[in-house]
Parts: sequence; structure tokens; C-alpha cells
Amino acid sequence: MEQFAGKKIHNNLKLKNIFLNFKYICKMSIIENNEIQTIYSKSHYRKIELLLNLDNNNSIDSIFKLNNDILDKDKEIANIESFRKFYLFQTKKYHNGEGLFGLVHIRLAFFVKEEKRYKNYIETLIQKVDKAIKISNNNNNIKGKFYIYMDLENVNPRNFSRNFFKKVSKILDARYNYQLKKFFISGKEKLIKLFWPIISLFLDNKVKKKIVYLK
Repeated sequence: MEQFAGKKIHNNLKLKNIFLNFKYICKMSIIENNEIQTIYSKSHYRKIELLLNLDNNNSIDSIFKLNNDILDKDKEIANIESFRKFYLFQTKKYHNGEGLFGLVHIRLAFFVKEEKRYKNYIETLIQKVDKAIKISNNNNNIKGKFYIYMDLENVNPRNFSRNFFKKVSKILDARYNYQLKKFFISGKEKLIKLFWPIISLFLDNKVKKKIVYLK
């Protein structure tokens, strides 16, 4: 009888914890949906305008020269993996109306959700950001700045990892604090709203203020 009572209490506590966690998630979802709605409402940028800007400032040849260091030189490595990484992270030139800056274009659709890849992905991303900063430094008096464009076109849950995003956020915050100019993001609104509660957890307020949704 005592054993049954103890089991009942344990189950009740377990249900209570599940309920509290669910209640917290619902509360956070409301807050985070308000955040993304604020970002949407303040957006005056269009995706087509950014893409045109990038096309005007980057020839196919210049994109290859800026990013061919990503391509694996080892012939034994499958070409598809090398080119997947090439399109996942690319450094490009972006003109913000005042000067030429470096921008890192991240196409999340090329991301593979496998833990063994994350170290190499992060190292590649750091190389791309450093190269973007170098472009900015060579063309501006204000040093150390860069832009990020996260492209969520054709992304699905298999292209998203909470663990990877957490690692990237920590590294970018530690290495490039206050250096980010703007964080462009484009994709279907429903998709962004789906991922936003997770993304929001790892972004501090100063980065959130720099996010620009592209319509």
C-alpha cells in the first residue's frame, strides 16, 4: 500500500513538472512571438534589394576567389561534401550606401545535422567572418565591422540544430562582440516563427536589435 502511494506521489510530481515546463514554454513562446512580430513590423528591407546589391558587388569570379579556400584539396574527399560547405558559408562584398563591407552569407539549407561536422563548420564560419572583416577594414575608416545574411530558403527541421546554434552564438559573442553591423534574415514567416523560440534563447539583446527581416 505504501509502495503504491509512493508511486502515485512520484507520478503526480512528474505530471506537475511536465505541466510547469509546458506552461513556461507557452509563456516564452508568447514573448518570442512578440519579438519576431516586432522585427517584422520594423522591417523596411526587401530580399530582392539585398540580392541585387550582392550581385552588383560580387562577380562569380570574385566569389570563387573569396571562398575557394573552403573547397577541399584532398581528392579522396567526396566533391559533394566540399561543395555543400562552399555554399553553406560564403564571404561576399556588400555596399550599405556609405561604403563597402564584408558580409557572410549563410545558406542553412546546405547544413547537415551531424555532430561530427560541427567543429569543421565553426572553423569555416570563423574564417569567413575574419575575411569579411578584412574586406570592411580595407574599405572603411571604421574597423572590425561585418554583416551576416542568414538565408532560410528551402530549410526544414533537419537543417537546424539547437546544439550547433548554441555553440556558434557563444563563439561569435566571444570573438566578435559589438562588431556585427546587421544580421539579415530571410525565409517564410511560418518557418522563422517555428525556429525563433530556439534561436532567441541564444541571442543577447544587442544582437536581436540588429536583426533585419527581409520581406
